[in-house]
Amino acid sequence: MSRPQNRPIRIAVLDDHALVRMALQMHMEDLADLTVIVLYASSAELISALRYTEPDLLILDYQLGEGDLDGLRLIRLLRHKYPQLQILVSSATETPFFVKQIIDTEANGFLGKSQPLEDLVPAIRAVMCKGVDLSSLMAFEMGGAA
Repeated sequence: MSRPQNRPIRIAVLDDHALVRMALQMHMEDLADLTVIVLYASSAELISALRYTEPDLLILDYQLGEGDLDGLRLIRLLRHKYPQLQILVSSATETPFFVKQIIDTEANGFLGKSQPLEDLVPAIRAVMCKGVDLSSLMAFEMGGAA
């Protein structure tokens, strides 16, 4: 299902750190074209509620808390159940090999946690417009794949 052009992009955030969830939400709260509709602390919360919340894009922390699903398994599960959901992965691990694994698992974008917060909104917009986004530096390091 595609998003109506006159409706803001509906964003869900999954991160096991409350401070990160709140910072992401606050960073986007005054933007007319984006709205954070729900915040999740675990993949179990996300999976049980996702069919009711219907976000357009998920900002996914790759490495969640102990005992939670790893990022690759979660991306595969989400791709299978919700193929229309755009997934922007965020991680402190930023090597080209790691990012390639994420993109090969059909995530739509990657934003390293060392990047400035100002890179978040352009990454979201790029994923929603183009279907995939990598930082230009990461795309260069991966051999031009973007």
